[in-house]
Amino acid sequence: MKESLECEIVRDLLPNYIEKLTSEKTSKFIKEHLETCEECRKIYESMNVDLNIKENGDIDNKKKVKIFKKVNKRIKILQAIIIAIIVIYLGIYAKNLVILNKMVDLSESNNFSNYYQKSIMTNKKSSYKSEYYQNNDNFLNITIRTNSNNTVDKIVTGKFKGEYFYYNEENGIDKTSDYNPSIETKLHWRFTNKAGNLGLALIPTIVKSSFIGKRDCYRVELENDIFFIDKETGMEIKKIYSSDNTVYDDEYSFGIVTDEQIEELIKPYKDSLLKYIEQ
Repeated sequence: MKESLECEIVRDLLPNYIEKLTSEKTSKFIKEHLETCEECRKIYESMNVDLNIKENGDIDNKKKVKIFKKVNKRIKILQAIIIAIIVIYLGIYAKNLVILNKMVDLSESNNFSNYYQKSIMTNKKSSYKSEYYQNNDNFLNITIRTNSNNTVDKIVTGKFKGEYFYYNEENGIDKTSDYNPSIETKLHWRFTNKAGNLGLALIPTIVKSSFIGKRDCYRVELENDIFFIDKETGMEIKKIYSSDNTVYDDEYSFGIVTDEQIEELIKPYKDSLLKYIEQ
């Protein structure tokens, strides 16, 4: 009876004993009892294993929760960064799209029925200078080209009062032909197609304000090529192609070309042409 009562007392105290909550004397009493009582010892070992499993499980759960919170925090930070990048990107996209469309509209508003254009092209192999005069249906284009072998070609095309004119100076010989050039009376820089602007504007920082001399312009970077667009006229005034280091410089003036000016410029070549025909 005494043994049974002692076992009952020990078993009631086992949870506190395992968690080390019993006094020193009580702990000593329980320990001595467990050394002599096999049944109580088995119960103790079983309770101790269960408690350890529970404690280890709680520790693992706490670790998992801590890791989850850490990962979740990083995900939120990453989401915030991505949203900020998208907002900045869309802002740049909208800005580029507005600017490019504005330049297209401006270029199309110019009076191309009467204008003057000078173009200069240079690269490592050759160069040329071209001057184009347009007044309604009359035009004149004078091109002087320096070739890689240092030879110079001069080509003049024109139309005056319904008569087309072609002049090619080569080795001092005038050549004539029935030349009917397809002249575009309206110039368009590379970005005139508004649908294309959508793709161009997708590239961040593609459009920047810049200067060519004293002219206020936009610097447009596309792939490895660079274009400069005059803010006042919307026209392309310089372009640089990195593939062959070719540089184009253009100047435009509107509403200054007269028929008399074109006729005077054509006259020397028409006289030369007439002399060649008479021979």
